[in-house]
Amino acid sequence: MTQPSTASEASVPWDDALMRRFAVGQPDYVTYPEVRHFAEGFGYADYLQAVAALRARPGRQPLSVAITVPEQACKRGRLGLYLSALKREIDLHARLFGGPHPAAALHVGGPQAVQLSEKQMDELLAHLRPWLQFSPDGHGRYVIEASAARLTRDRIDSLRNQGFDHIVLHAGPLRESEDTLDEMLLAARAARFQVVAVAVEVATGGTWPLAGLQAVTAAIYAGADRVLLQLPADVSSLETWRCAVQRLGDAGYVSIGAREFVRASDPLAAAQRQGRLFRDLDGFACSPQGDWIACGAGAIGSIGGAYLQNADKLDDYLERIENNTVPVARGLRLSLDDLVRRSLMFMLLCNGAVSQQALEQAFPLPVPAYFRRELAALRPFVEAGVVEVGPEWIAVSARGRLLLPALCQVFDKYRQTASQPEALVM
Repeated sequence: MTQPSTASEASVPWDDALMRRFAVGQPDYVTYPEVRHFAEGFGYADYLQAVAALRARPGRQPLSVAITVPEQACKRGRLGLYLSALKREIDLHARLFGGPHPAAALHVGGPQAVQLSEKQMDELLAHLRPWLQFSPDGHGRYVIEASAARLTRDRIDSLRNQGFDHIVLHAGPLRESEDTLDEMLLAARAARFQVVAVAVEVATGGTWPLAGLQAVTAAIYAGADRVLLQLPADVSSLETWRCAVQRLGDAGYVSIGAREFVRASDPLAAAQRQGRLFRDLDGFACSPQGDWIACGAGAIGSIGGAYLQNADKLDDYLERIENNTVPVARGLRLSLDDLVRRSLMFMLLCNGAVSQQALEQAFPLPVPAYFRRELAALRPFVEAGVVEVGPEWIAVSARGRLLLPALCQVFDKYRQTASQPEALVM
């Protein structure tokens, strides 16, 4: 079997029976293992060990920062209190990591992040700058998420002037004014954001065609660079998901990892074609973004070989900050098996193909023997023409482009119902 062409090179064929069999309930692998498998026993001491290992590396390591503004912080006038806690947490991280460090990426979310006023956002960013060295415009990846319904043209201009160069506009699960979304998309274009993306939730029942498909259409006509679709959770959402996928395909978008659609000219599409796409906590990227620092209630980070999540209940988060401790509440130090499986699964998600030789060069193990049970479990996908398994490559066909998370699920030991695959004796 020669090196396969990547899965993005053909249009997406839709097979209803295949989608009903495999597509419903696919996990969105932002992390592997998934967040729900993080251990509650992982806490501040474990975090300090991970930071110490990172600081032992030579030079100033690039860092990425994920900042969350949860909905619970926006209620009952608590935004000012929450902003103060965020700044105190940033100070805690700065003392642990030293610095300044190059800022590889910044992500401020979720959709309600813009409830921070322009002045409050200035305060937050100013508090980061002594610790992080932000790149000149065009050389970083600085993302702001926002509900389109909460934005104005002036606020979009302000966010761009504050240094954000990527914007993700959330259309929401309920019907929003098509004119509002369209206006904000055009405003983001006029403000010269490098990447303008739209996130659309696929609701069940009759509301989605009125809201979700409308949002997809608005994104296409406004020239959005990327469209993110929620994966279908049940059979009732499959038809509307199919309509959205077809409309995006007809407009020239290609799929990345099943749920993200980008224009064929997008750097992510080029990276996928060339087999050099990466996956991290911020999604897909053309280059790795380094270690991720979590700031805010429920934020997720990745330091060295460990994942972590901050306390997600606001009062718990605030109490930990008041006690002058980084508010890590759960996490996981990745085992060799976790690292191997994550590498294989992210290769599939990113590039639709796995080179067994490349995997064996990265990890001292024979792929066919180590994944004997999983490769056997791929047989239904092989028979359905979704994937081809050879002695050198595991390659996904065009029919399997929307089923990449389902294929990854086969290699997810935490989801396996059978006994855990035999570990390699090192």
